[in-house]
Amino acid sequence: ENAEENETEPEGPRYVLQLGEEKEIDIDGTMHILEIHNIEVDRVIVKIDDIKSDWIMEGGSFTYANIDTTITIKSILFQAYGKKEIEYILS
Repeated sequence: ENAEENETEPEGPRYVLQLGEEKEIDIDGTMHILEIHNIEVDRVIVKIDDIKSDWIMEGGSFTYANIDTTITIKSILFQAYGKKEIEYILS
């Protein structure tokens, strides 16, 4: 039995998305637009096409049922007068 498999959180390539940036993502051969809808110091709302997530805290995730995809927020960088970006994983 591989105990490691039961305990690991979903990992995959990590991506960075900045506020105001639109990222094209391929889910099962269909292109979708991913963007930050709203960001605060410790939480973010991410939009895929026209579907907005709930507020997601750092380390939290949200599942878009319509495209069977989960976004996990690995980190939130919020500088009042600087960078506003997230690091995330799609699964």
